[in-house]
Amino acid sequence: DDPVLKIRSAFEQGDCHQFYRLLDKVIDDWMKKKFKADVTGNWQEKLRQNGVEEAVIEQINLLKNDAAMAIYTPFIMDRKMIEDLDSLQKIIG
Repeated sequence: DDPVLKIRSAFEQGDCHQFYRLLDKVIDDWMKKKFKADVTGNWQEKLRQNGVEEAVIEQINLLKNDAAMAIYTPFIMDRKMIEDLDSLQKIIG
């Protein structure tokens, strides 16, 4: 069951809030599984300790910030959703 497919489905349905809820969950699940990172704590440091490049950590941080903003705001442009989905796929493979 590919979580990115669920994110794509939310995008295709125009459901911005679901899109970003799923995106945030996929990032958190990926960090927990791959790096045993506590996503409520200092996950950036855990990723650094595991050799994750600073540019990737910054991209993850930007995606998480976009998700937090989108969940609590009524509108995010489709283009931003496309960019964020592309970034997620590059990070998690």
